Amino acid sequence: MRLPSRLIGAIAALAAGPAYGQALPTRFNIDLLYVTSSDRALEEHVRQWAATLNEKLQISLVWDTSLGLNAQNRILVSPAPQPVSPSPAIIEQRWRNRGAIQIVSGHGKRLPQVSAFEGNIYLGGLHGSLPVAIPIKQDINGGSFEGSSNFILVVTLYALSVDAAVKPATRCKLLQRAAVFGASLPASVTSAPLVKSAIRSDLASRCARRPG
Repeated sequence: MRLPSRLIGAIAALAAGPAYGQALPTRFNIDLLYVTSSDRALEEHVRQWAATLNEKLQISLVWDTSLGLNAQNRILVSPAPQPVSPSPAIIEQRWRNRGAIQIVSGHGKRLPQVSAFEGNIYLGGLHGSLPVAIPIKQDINGGSFEGSSNFILVVTLYALSVDAAVKPATRCKLLQRAAVFGASLPASVTSAPLVKSAIRSDLASRCARRPG
């Protein structure tokens, strides 16, 4: 029995997967390398921060089916305790081996009323208009956490938009979402002005509407 050509085409499309599949970024991991501490409360605050980052990324990305993210390729933040601060060479190698979006490295710091995280975000080849590594210093428990909690999310959205596999329409959507979340970041958050400037620059150069 000969199948109608229209049906054959539909079967082929299903076998090939979603049409937006090629719009996906190629990297899905974010590694959080932090130096272990004898302060158990501080260790717990860092782990809770990693869990919060995971939740924020899922809420902000997975619901949008046009990005094509699902259980097999969802963004994942992985805490990785380290006995000592890793060298730049180790961080760069981990970024390559893990297929990471970025490597966040540093240490927790306990202050009288708040826990903070100090270190750097290594963006590897996804730095775009940003430096390869940018400083990070933000509260992860109490203090200004509510105001600065979207910072990693904003940097992640920006890095995803730079990924070479991303289609122009997806790139602009990621940049636009980064701009929305970035607008609420206080200027006092370390590196926030730098990241916001990169987003504005890329939106203007890559996503400006051409006159009809």
